Amino acid sequence: MNLLHRVRQFYFALVAPFSPNDYSLIEQVLQPELYALFMQLDPAERNHSVRVFETLTAEGYTDQDLLAAALLHDVGKSRFPIRLYERVLVVLLSPIMRKSGTNSRAEQPGRLVELFCAAEEHPDWGADLVMQAGGSEKLVWLIRMHQYQMLHAPANTLEEHLIALQSADKKN
Repeated sequence: MNLLHRVRQFYFALVAPFSPNDYSLIEQVLQPELYALFMQLDPAERNHSVRVFETLTAEGYTDQDLLAAALLHDVGKSRFPIRLYERVLVVLLSPIMRKSGTNSRAEQPGRLVELFCAAEEHPDWGADLVMQAGGSEKLVWLIRMHQYQMLHAPANTLEEHLIALQSADKKN
């Protein structure tokens, strides 16, 4: 875990600089049903998503599904709101739990179990929400897979877009 990166994420989550201009740009990228999902994210998550979007556009990406995935990749988190301090707790404890081999969440206190489950399940939850809102198959796939670690070189444009999304997500 890169501590400086995490400190930067925490800073942006606190200040969440999000302007009205960002909303008008997002409305141009997302159809109304998907925009409504985006607006369900808490302000820190919306801010993060806009930074991911801006990173991809600065890198020259124009694919509408990829850009929509940048804005919606964490929308599954809206199903289980997590307070900022709880996010910090999950980030800090995840490596420890993985190293200790704690696969059974039943050993952990109730809210902690819920937090880790939400962190792990949000890609599937988000993909389901986007599918129900009429998102394309590619958009749904990108959201569902955005935390998947590919162990091979990208075999096609779809996998290249997944890697671009993951890279932009990690930077922000």
